[in-house]
Order: sequence, then C-alpha cells, then structure tokens
Amino acid sequence: MALLGYLLGSCVGALVLGRFRNVDIRRRGSGSAGATNALRTVGPWFALGVILIDVGKGMAAAGLLPWLLFPERQLVAGAMGAMAAMAGHAYPLFYHFQGGKSAATALGGTAVLCPGALPWMLGVWVLGVLATGYVAPFTILASLAFTGYVYISLQQGLASPLLWLAIAAPCFLLWTHRENIGRLLAGTENRFALPWLPGGKWRKRHP
Repeated sequence: MALLGYLLGSCVGALVLGRFRNVDIRRRGSGSAGATNALRTVGPWFALGVILIDVGKGMAAAGLLPWLLFPERQLVAGAMGAMAAMAGHAYPLFYHFQGGKSAATALGGTAVLCPGALPWMLGVWVLGVLATGYVAPFTILASLAFTGYVYISLQQGLASPLLWLAIAAPCFLLWTHRENIGRLLAGTENRFALPWLPGGKWRKRHP
C-alpha cells in the first residue's frame, strides 16, 4: 500500500497538466508544484485542475485502493496510503523528486478517512487566509485542527492508525512548508493582495 500510494502521489497535478500547456511551474513563482503557485503564475482554471487531481489522488490512496486491495484492513491501509501519497507528491519519482507541498493530497486523504474533521480544517484555513492573505501558516494550522479533532473524537488512543496519520501529516507539512515559514519570519513571504487587507486592491473591471 505504501508503494502504491507513493506511485500515485508521484503523479503531480501541476506537472501532469503542465505537459499539455508546455509549462513547468517549478520554474515560476515560488517554484512549488502546487495549486497556490499554479493560481499565481498560470491562472484559476489551471489551479482548479491541479486541485482536482491532487485531492483526487489523496482520496484514491486513502479510500479506493484500500477498499479494492485490503478490504479487511481499510483503515490501516488507508492511513498508510494517504501518507505515502503525500510523500510521493513532495518527492515524485516521475519528476526528479521535485514536487509540491502535499496539502491538497492530505486534504483528499482526510476527506475519506475522517470527513468530520473537514469543516474544522477548512474553517481554520479559510478564515486565516481571508484575515491575512497568507496560505502556508494556515495550511499547517488546518492540519493541526485535524490532529485535534482525531485526538478528541477517537477513543482508541495510540492504537488508532488514524491518530498516527494525524500526527505524521502535520509534521510532514511543516517540513514541506519550511521555506515559507522562513520567509514569513523574515517578512518576505508572498501573500494574496485581498482588497480588505492593507495594500490590497480591487481588480479593475474592464468595460
């Protein structure tokens, strides 16, 4: 399951779609092969395709493959597949081990394995991004909301593979976002220029 999840994760949405557009977003913007950089450097429709692929492969690694191959141990296989898909997205075999930061893939895995955590995760992320314009810190905080939800709602403690995933995933996302955190501390991190934030502007409407 770990091997299958890793191979599936290595199909990075931005790089797969980039082949059709003759675009390698690792050479643009922040250099990350993820939806945020795709939105900033290519456009919203391209970014939407990236999200659908990356979330979808997280769901497949956590749900579809375990259901097909390991029906009697779906939770263990799903947690392993989700984590492996995140690793594959960040270090893809098919793209010289230079991928994205695995947030969308983690979201897909969570949607299958623990859908009750999604409102809390999305709430933290959406409110944080709208309030500050920064994506990376609230991606990490959203993953910690997943950890908190699992810890509070489950009664199995360390016996639950879901809890191990809820601990490992934020640690991995913190690692993949380490450069963003460094830039944030240095005051050089990119953020969305939302119109209600200082320095933000409304987009001009063309006649």
